[in-house]
Amino acid sequence: MYIELEKISKKYQNNQILTDVDLGIEEGSLTALLGPSGSGKTTILRIIAGLEAVEAGNIYIDGQRVNAVAPNKRGIGFVFQNYALFKHVDIYDNIAFGLRTQKIDEEVIEARVNELLELTGLAGLGDRFPDQLSGGQKQRVAFARALAPNPKVLLLDEPFAAVDSKIRKELRTWLKNLIHQVAITSVFVTHDHEEAIEVADQIIVTNNGQIEQRGTPFEIYSSPQSLFVAQFIGNGSTLQNVPVNGFDAPDKKFAYTIRPENIAIYKKEEKPLGIVEEAIVKEITFSGARINVLLEYKGHLLRGERSIQQSQLAVGETVGILIHQLNIFSEKASQPCGATKNKNIYTEIPYTI
Repeated sequence: MYIELEKISKKYQNNQILTDVDLGIEEGSLTALLGPSGSGKTTILRIIAGLEAVEAGNIYIDGQRVNAVAPNKRGIGFVFQNYALFKHVDIYDNIAFGLRTQKIDEEVIEARVNELLELTGLAGLGDRFPDQLSGGQKQRVAFARALAPNPKVLLLDEPFAAVDSKIRKELRTWLKNLIHQVAITSVFVTHDHEEAIEVADQIIVTNNGQIEQRGTPFEIYSSPQSLFVAQFIGNGSTLQNVPVNGFDAPDKKFAYTIRPENIAIYKKEEKPLGIVEEAIVKEITFSGARINVLLEYKGHLLRGERSIQQSQLAVGETVGILIHQLNIFSEKASQPCGATKNKNIYTEIPYTI
């Protein structure tokens, strides 16, 4: 692993922020630290950068223990969520700043800055000032400035937080392509699971100062290893101790998490295969590509969806639902029992407690 944290613990006053955290990040990968506010993800990023000291544990970058190494000696580029650009100097000088502090020859600086302006899609804008750029362009300048000194590692603290949703989506794709192009080991913090799933090669989910799960975006989404991860990733619903037709409960105390895409919704005149149960439409939200439907099922609320090509539903309408797949968690064992498919229409996948 290129970056390793070994048994890291951190306190702020009397608050335990991190407890015995172990994690590894591969060279050249783009890793997301994902979790709710206060889960410890930003603290992990700052510890890697050397901006926070640790009470216990070791930090390694490229095999070197860096606990006592100053931030400016760790070979790290840092991108802040608010850009942190120098407003009084132009874009060229913003990008050149880190190189000039290293006393590098001006001709070398010029070549590097022009290379980065081209790489980040800012060619021809070097003489402009930050206030003359859009939010997306400012963020690209921040990336270019962080990359200028050729750091070993690039750290990004919620890098898309300061831009609007349209630009954010464009920057996600751009950043992923850029990181893979320059092949720099990168870690970014986010609380947005969609952002992490779209951008990252690996996701590390944090919760209450510990690592809840790590894996590829597909692994995290399709095989959550705890009820917390299943609830935090995606927009699913949770049923506690409620039997669902077609699934066998593993214990007297259990929980199901169900993704909206795994609930098929049928109007009365539609005749699906399999055993259908009744639910009542409580809310309908149009989101462009699909219709999001809030359903009341056995006194509980479920989130489902229908295609915009299907017949429209009405609030208060009684519909049939068929749950294709869910994740079952034993509350007693506090561990997953596996993704299980409805045995009425699929071959059931066995689960273990």
